[in-house]
Amino acid sequence: MELDPKNVHTLNNLGNAYYKQGKYDLAMSTCKKMLELDPGNVYALNNLGSLYYIQDKYNLAIPTYKKALELNPKNVYALKGLERIRVSQSKANQ
Repeated sequence: MELDPKNVHTLNNLGNAYYKQGKYDLAMSTCKKMLELDPGNVYALNNLGSLYYIQDKYNLAIPTYKKALELNPKNVYALKGLERIRVSQSKANQ
């Protein structure tokens, strides 16, 4: 079976598989490829924000989630991601 490198749905599934296997660098590069093909892909932005979050790269996660919210202001996933960051930063400052 051959992977279509220009099919964002296929890339999304591949990125999710990498994420579940703990292959975060591969998952991240897959998300970035999705965004090259479709800069307004909210799923890729959500996933990329999560990847940054789990690596404690809040300075990259925050603008990524905010970009997803610009595209879809009701994006619960991005809202929850920003809240997780806020809580994590609050705990770190205590």
